[in-house]
Amino acid sequence: MFEDSKVELLHKRPTSITTICILTFILLFLFLAGIIILFIAKGHDNFMPILFAIFFVIHLITWLGIWYMKKWAAYMAIAIIGISIVVYSLSTTRKDLIYYVPSVAYYIITLIILLKNIKAMS
Repeated sequence: MFEDSKVELLHKRPTSITTICILTFILLFLFLAGIIILFIAKGHDNFMPILFAIFFVIHLITWLGIWYMKKWAAYMAIAIIGISIVVYSLSTTRKDLIYYVPSVAYYIITLIILLKNIKAMS
């Protein structure tokens, strides 16, 4: 019974969603390692690691929802991506823009994959 639901879920989730989820989970756990380092480091105040931990939990819940093909998670991820792109565009100068290109490219690719597959989500 449980095996059938696993097989059915694997057939329902497109390869592009699986790939972007695995890549995002890897990035999230690298981000978690950075949060732990911030907690250990002496030169930072206590607010930033807590804020980053909240961001981590929100992203983890969102991407677990996308892993399970939930439409609410796709909408949440689209909102997070939109907010992130706006923050990147407002917080950088033209000289520093090149540093944000990989992140924005990753966000745009993710956005395209989500929008393409959102109808298959429940």
